[in-house]
Amino acid sequence: MTEPAGNLGDAARKILSKAGRGRRQGEASVLDAYREVADDDMRRHSQAVRFANGRLDVEVSSAPHKAEWQQFAVPGLLADLAEVLGSRRVKDIRFLPGGQHA
Repeated sequence: MTEPAGNLGDAARKILSKAGRGRRQGEASVLDAYREVADDDMRRHSQAVRFANGRLDVEVSSAPHKAEWQQFAVPGLLADLAEVLGSRRVKDIRFLPGGQHA
């Protein structure tokens, strides 16, 4: 016997809702982990804003910070994030201009 269409539709909506919530919670844990591993200067002048497809996007308050951190800080941050998160979920970090975090 087949399920009524309403029940199947309700089940599909619940599954999709839970999947989306899980992605948002996963993103939040990565954003929080960035705050944990970033040094004081980074916390003052940057904010992790998005995590998708293995890339963490971080807004930075100044061009000099962006250039310095993109060139020198990424490998250490990736290693620290892997340790905190227990996996290599974050594959890349992109520093973006625009944040007013000072």
